[in-house]
Amino acid sequence: MEYVTSADGTQISYERTGSGPLLLLVHGSLSDRSAWAFVRPAFQQHYTVLAMDRRGRGESGPSTPHALEREFEDVVAVIEAAGEPVDLVGHSFGAHCALGAAVLVPERVKHLVLYEPPPGDLAQAELTPLMEVTDPSEGVERFMLHGIGMPPNQVAALKATPYWAFATGLWPTMAAEGAALMEHRFDAQRFSSLEMPALFLVGSQSEELLGGVLRDLRPAMPHAESVTFEGHGHAANLTASKLFAETVREFLSR
Repeated sequence: MEYVTSADGTQISYERTGSGPLLLLVHGSLSDRSAWAFVRPAFQQHYTVLAMDRRGRGESGPSTPHALEREFEDVVAVIEAAGEPVDLVGHSFGAHCALGAAVLVPERVKHLVLYEPPPGDLAQAELTPLMEVTDPSEGVERFMLHGIGMPPNQVAALKATPYWAFATGLWPTMAAEGAALMEHRFDAQRFSSLEMPALFLVGSQSEELLGGVLRDLRPAMPHAESVTFEGHGHAANLTASKLFAETVREFLSR
């Protein structure tokens, strides 16, 4: 593991594997750098992969109440520690973090890949009542069913795996994360200055629920390409790892 100190003094950890150009992966909610376990082997054959733990997860510092801008700075801290420009991939909440970091250091981001950053109004509708849930297992289940639209059979399958204990252990991070997202005022025009090649990823099963931010971004970033993972939802990096890795690698290689 490697460590860097973010602008507000929070320690951020990241793991470096593989060799080649730098590829920074930023995970979403209820996960840590292990969220990339299924796609990282394919990436690290061609890239030096930097998989960071967002604050409150893994070996990074605590996720106390904070503004979303602090997470932008966390990503920037890792990019600057890397020492050279990176290709940047963000999933879900991590896509917001990647996008915000790209605006702060555009000269250090060669390609930008965003997979379904959630809209703030979704956080308002879904996360506010969830913050009142005292049982972590119930909270995680309701978040997966209603927050990201995961089919009930997939949630039931996850509950029977070791991942469930891991996810419920991260439930306390959701309060600070949800508050940060709800307080953030997303302005798509803020990103109209970004000129690096960009790829927007959505799943056909979750596009209506979680595709709003990318739909708003398209007029501001008309050069961005879009790919829909047909038959998949918010977790194609897990459920269709080969397809996800090949799609991202093909884009980055151009």
